[in-house]
Amino acid sequence: MALYALRKKILSFSPKPAEFLQGLSSNVWDAPQNAFLDVRGRIVATADQQRVSDDEVWEAVEEPFAERLEKHLAKYLLVSETRVRQVEGVRAYFDLSDGRVLFSRGDLRADATEEDFTRYRLDHRIPIQGKDYDEEMLLNLADERYVSYSKGCFLGQEIIARVHYRAKPPRRLAVVEAKEGDPRVPRLTSRIFDPVRSIYRGFIFEENS
Repeated sequence: MALYALRKKILSFSPKPAEFLQGLSSNVWDAPQNAFLDVRGRIVATADQQRVSDDEVWEAVEEPFAERLEKHLAKYLLVSETRVRQVEGVRAYFDLSDGRVLFSRGDLRADATEEDFTRYRLDHRIPIQGKDYDEEMLLNLADERYVSYSKGCFLGQEIIARVHYRAKPPRRLAVVEAKEGDPRVPRLTSRIFDPVRSIYRGFIFEENS
């Protein structure tokens, strides 16, 4: 097991998380990932998700975006029984051996380096909010891990469904390889250099032709 310690804040949604998340997130409440969108289908925050019990769900959000998410949800929480709080004493880890996010109340040995994690993310096209994307339209990530098309209405759902069924995202986040001098190199995010092949790899948004 090769673990990488993630820089995420873990938020607890309880009680009645299924009812609350139904209309405010793009995926079902027991999926591995979820996303919170605005009315235009643009990303507020993406999250790794864990169903703790029938009455509690954890959303692990990149630290810089936890406050944004809480502000986004504040007006909906006023008319809901659900409460959101930070989970103390729990850390999230990424397991490079099987691609899972683990939640642990104790510190685990994280022996994977930043470079190890970046290479894994590029190999498996796993972008990070704040590094590879931010307030993009969700489907521009070209990744439907965050969307359920059978769960019913949610905030931003009309735009997401329209693009999915009737059109295509205007841009897509891709992993590309580029040689020195390629004008795309400075724009690559999570960029790494392969000295053996003399190429750069990284994420970039491209026109979706």
